[in-house]
Amino acid sequence: MVTAWAPQLPEVARHLVLAGVAEIAGDRDAFQAALGIPLRVCWLNADLATLRTRLHRRHEGDHDIASLPWCLYRAGELRATPVE
Repeated sequence: MVTAWAPQLPEVARHLVLAGVAEIAGDRDAFQAALGIPLRVCWLNADLATLRTRLHRRHEGDHDIASLPWCLYRAGELRATPVE
């Protein structure tokens, strides 16, 4: 999908907000290469209780029973990761 609209991005958008996890610099570099524009990366921070509440709300009615436990585990793991 990115390759379909990335070439026009500088002409149609002043700002683009992407949500995702870039665990290593290579991940960030891959996003930047795919978009073809410089990226500014930020870390949105919330305490673990808030993250857990948000995840429970997000997964209400989810038919994939493994999804919520995995996301809860991953949120704790990412929350404990030092920001570079």
